Amino acid sequence: MPTRRRLLEGIRRAHQADAAYTAAGRARTRAAKATAAHARITRDPQLQGASDELEAAQAVHAGLVRREQEARAKVHRTFTAARAANRVLAALYTPHAPGRGTGGGSRSDVAAALLGELAAMPRELVLAADKILVSTSGGKDSLVCGHRVVTLAAEAGCLDKVVMVHADLGEESEWPGVRELAQRQAERWGVEFIVVQADRGLLGLVEKRGMWPDAARRLCTVICTNSSR
Repeated sequence: MPTRRRLLEGIRRAHQADAAYTAAGRARTRAAKATAAHARITRDPQLQGASDELEAAQAVHAGLVRREQEARAKVHRTFTAARAANRVLAALYTPHAPGRGTGGGSRSDVAAALLGELAAMPRELVLAADKILVSTSGGKDSLVCGHRVVTLAAEAGCLDKVVMVHADLGEESEWPGVRELAQRQAERWGVEFIVVQADRGLLGLVEKRGMWPDAARRLCTVICTNSSR
């Protein structure tokens, strides 16, 4: 089990680093387009005779140039981090790969196989865990997942390890009463309940990421960094 968990953690870190590199590349592209578009504005003949307007436009353009430079620097940093994370993963996985690194499928295939193996030993997972975090929206899927986890933890004598975590989407996006429902479910099971919330809720998180969630850009699995009891 320790080996499987280390491999999964390596896969998670490599995937996270790759995602950060991809996001940085998108941000650089947006910054470059904005800089190029505003450069044309500063060359507008109508501004050449209006010193105040021209100076303001040049100041905006200078800010966009700095933003593009910062975006390019972030691309370099995230590329270096992604390369390092993937090297660590390769070092972890190669000794256990079929044919000593000659195959074994994609990263997702390996992760799915490892998760399948771990799912077959739930009691061992519960006993080995320091804490068991269950993400809950209060809906039917969360209810079934929570019930199963709580049942397994109680059977293993580890109910105190279970923590139900609700990601609050903010007043503009959250259904009324959802947070309270999730909390009542946790209280019924007798487990700890924690609420996490991104700055300015769902819309703030979307703005920060620069993309609207869809099937290819999942948002429900993003970890909110700010939490409150």
